[in-house]
Parts: sequence; C-alpha cells; structure tokens
Amino acid sequence: FPVTKGVWSPTTLYYTNDAVFYNGSSYNSLYDYNIGKQPDLTWDPEAWSMIAEGVGLDQICRRLAGEPRVG
Repeated sequence: FPVTKGVWSPTTLYYTNDAVFYNGSSYNSLYDYNIGKQPDLTWDPEAWSMIAEGVGLDQICRRLAGEPRVG
C-alpha cells in the first residue's frame, strides 16, 4: 500500500510506494531516493505512476481502508 506523504515537494526525498498529491492527481513513487522529480507523467514516467487522476490522497486512503466512495 502507498505511504501518504501529502502534497509533492521538490525538496522531499521519496521512497518506493510513497504517494503524493500533485496538480489535482495522486501519484506513487516507483523507486527509492526519488527527489526533485516532478510527478507528472510527461516529466519522468519512470519516477512516478499515477494512482488516480483528479482524486485527492484523502479519498485514496479512505478507499484503501475499505470505506465507501464519497460523492
């Protein structure tokens, strides 16, 4: 399961499966020591995988916990 790290920051060090929120979507880091790589698939598709487009991390965490979809 992804580890929620909040809004992406270019100065934060991310590890495999760390999840961030960036530009309205949620992303999952694909490797350890991921720093300064913007989680936009056009920037570096080998650094991040999109979890959900236009969905916040709070909604992802609720879904992973088995809570019903809101809205």
